[in-house]
Formats: sequence, structure tokens, C-alpha cells
Amino acid sequence: MLPALRYKRLSMFQLLSLKFVPVTAFVLLCSIFGSVPASATRAECEKALLAVQAILGEGPKTEMYDDEGRRQTEPTVTVIRNFKGKHGGRRLILEKVGASWLSNYATVSYDPQGDPRWFIEVMGTEAAEFFGFKILSDYTVQVPDGKEFNGALKKINRYLKSIGKEQIEIGFYVTADNENTKVGEYVRDFGFASLLPLALNGNHLIHDLSFHTGAIFLPGHLIRLASYFARFLDGYIGFLSERYADHPAKLAAVKHFAFLLRINQTVLIDTGTGTVNPGIVASLRKPGSHDALEMLFAPMALLSGSGKNARDYFEGKILALEPRALKHIAEYDGYSDPKRTVQAAADLSLAEMLSALDDFNKPEHMPGADTFGRTFVPPTQEVMESLCRGIQLRRLVIRDAALFLLAEGREEVR
Repeated sequence: MLPALRYKRLSMFQLLSLKFVPVTAFVLLCSIFGSVPASATRAECEKALLAVQAILGEGPKTEMYDDEGRRQTEPTVTVIRNFKGKHGGRRLILEKVGASWLSNYATVSYDPQGDPRWFIEVMGTEAAEFFGFKILSDYTVQVPDGKEFNGALKKINRYLKSIGKEQIEIGFYVTADNENTKVGEYVRDFGFASLLPLALNGNHLIHDLSFHTGAIFLPGHLIRLASYFARFLDGYIGFLSERYADHPAKLAAVKHFAFLLRINQTVLIDTGTGTVNPGIVASLRKPGSHDALEMLFAPMALLSGSGKNARDYFEGKILALEPRALKHIAEYDGYSDPKRTVQAAADLSLAEMLSALDDFNKPEHMPGADTFGRTFVPPTQEVMESLCRGIQLRRLVIRDAALFLLAEGREEVR
């Protein structure tokens, strides 16, 4: 169960892995937060993917995260040893103990294990080794811990900066333990520093390595879009809290609605940063598949604000907080107590929240007071298509950087 106001891997994967088939979950999410992209746009993404894959060459045929893969609900890998890595962390040897590498096993319902070999297929066998990933045999694979993966990213970014290439925008921090992170902290860490948590160890870590390492391929502009929305939400919640600081009932309602808004934003961030690896693999296994194309385009659909400016984007989210609209979400996800939502809506009307949104949406209140926030332009469909192609091109840029550093012998700790 998810502790109150806490989060570790709360995401659409709860829906994907436990409740629905991929398309049903994606369409449900988009019906609440945005629209499903046009088929032509999704197809363009896949064309770019296949072109990049042809350059990367043959890699390991990892397992697709589909209905068949989700049937395995027991852990299928175990750590058999670890040793000092080359980037300041440790490297782990995982042994396959089940019939497959892929499993839907989860420790908190929100962290399906996945296939820890995905990054190798997506990055390319040789380049993945720089990060600490290596297939050792049919039954063993080497992976990095969070500190090791972070160390590799820092070296890649130093090199990219030295040759004038865009650095990897997203970063990670290793959690102090495997406890859930508060949703407020999650949104702020992503909003102000573009950071995601990497678990310390256990299945949480295997999940993060399987699903979230692919976030390094997300173009910087897309990450800056998603971070801007997270900052805007954090600022708006603070604005509401100050406005009703002297009204206990309204302030309690603000806290309840803040939890729901942060949960929703966390879902989008977590899912958008967690579908790159499985989306690429799904498209390689089943080119043209509707399910695979939906997953492949998910980062653009979920991180870009659905082509809206921040004010309009959050107006839609606030309107979705209406108790009757929330009922079906609560039935499936257990994120909220419908009775509490009804009480909160009675104490603080959605009209009051929308009025505060308009008052907050002014230059003097924009979070961070940065140029990006002040000049924000919602992405067009063409921009989203370009960002989707950009993910595939980033794979080549990062691959080439990793291969250069390997050839130069710069993988040792410095």
C-alpha cells in the first residue's frame, strides 16, 4: 500500500501492469490529461527508431513488456555478487532464476521488475558496457548500482560539453533508503533540478534500471517542458496555501487537492520517463503495433503539456478534481478517499481554485522567474514529432560518446 503523501514508483505502470492492457491504460490517462497523438506522428517516431537501430546493429533480443510478459509475477532475477565499479559505485551480477528475464513482480505495486537487459539493447552492447551493463551469459547479466550509473552520466556530460553537444538534461539521485519519497519532494526535485530517484537496492533498483535509465535519451527541450510544468504546479500550490493560510477548512482542502494534483503530475513524469526503454523494445519486437506505437510516443504525450500553456493545462486538471470525475480514478488507483474529496470541494470550490490560478498566472508569480518560463510556447504537433525523432538521435549521440570514452580509457574513476 502507498503510505499517505508518499511515493516511490507511483505511475501508469500500476495501471499497465496490474489493471489494464497498455492501450486501455494509455487512453484512460490521455482522456484525463491530454489527447492520444495522431497515427502519422507515431509512425514517424517508429521510422526514426528503425533507422537508428540499423546503425546500432544487432543486439540482444530482450523481452517485450506486453500481456504475456506481465503474467510472470514472481521475481526472476537475484543479485549473486557485487564489486567495485569504474565510476564511483558498484556493479552487480544478476542471475536469472525464473523462466524469463522479464517479470511484473513488484514490491510496492508500482515498481514492476521489467527486463534489466533493456538498456543494453537500446544503447547498443558495447556502449552499454561503459555504463556498467553487460550480458555475461544466458543466465547472468551485469548492471550498475545508482551511484555507478550516475558517475557514468557525469563523464558522458563532461565529454558532450567539451565537443559542444547538448548534454543529458535529466539527472538522478540515489535515495538514502528504499522508503517512498514524498510526492511534494518528487515534483520539486524534478521541477527545479530535473532529477529522478534511483533506488538504493532490491527490486526498486532493478525497476529503475529497467524502465527509467532510458530517460537519458529524452531531448533537453522535452525535459525542460516537463520541469516547467512541475515548477508551475509547485508555485501554484504554494500560492493557494498562502492565500488561505488563515482559513483552516480551506487550507485543509488545499492540502488534499495538492496531494491529488501532485499525484497526477507524478504519474505523468514517472510514466513519461519510464516508457523509453520498453517502448523501443516493443517497437522492435512488433513494428507497427498500436500498443508499441502508443508506448513509444508516451514521453511526448505525457511530458509536453499536451500542447497547452501552463494555465490552461492546469485548468483542465483542476476541473478533473470534481468529485464525480474523480470517482472512477479512486476506484482503480486508491489515490483518494471520495468522501474526503467531496468535503474538500465543499470547503474550497473549484471556482475559487481557478480564480487563484488566474491570479497566480502573472509574471511576478511565475516559479523560478527564468527566461524559459516567461517565454514558454506550447509545443505544436510538429514539435512533438521532432522531439520523438530526437529521442532516437540522442541514442546515437550518447552511444558515440560512450564508445569514445571507452576507447580513450576514460572509464576509470577520476
